[in-house]
Amino acid sequence: MMSRAKQTSLLAALFIAGVAPLVGAAALPVQRVTPVVRAQGWGRPPAKYAGARATLMARRAAEVVALRNLAARLDIPSGGVLRGFTWRPPTYHADGSVTIIVEWRPPRG
Repeated sequence: MMSRAKQTSLLAALFIAGVAPLVGAAALPVQRVTPVVRAQGWGRPPAKYAGARATLMARRAAEVVALRNLAARLDIPSGGVLRGFTWRPPTYHADGSVTIIVEWRPPRG
C-alpha cells in the first residue's frame, strides 16, 4: 500500500506530465457512434448533347448510380424504398463527368 504522500506526489507528476488518472471514469457519459454507409456514383454526359443540358444529364446519371450502389450495400431488393439518405456536394470534372456521394445513417431507436 502506498502512503498518502507518495500518492499525492504520483498524482502531481501525472498531472504535470499531462496524463489524467482514470478516477471516476464510470461517470463519463457514453456516446453512441452511428455508422454511416456511403456509396459513390459517376455519370458521363451523352455525346450528342453539350452545355448545361449535358451536365444535368451527367449529374442525374451519377445520382441514379449512387442510389443503386447504396441500395446494393444495404441489401435492399429491387423496387424497394430507400429513405433517410443525404447527398454530398457533387464534383464536376473537366471532361464533363460528375461524381456524387450519397450517405445513409440508420434511424435512431
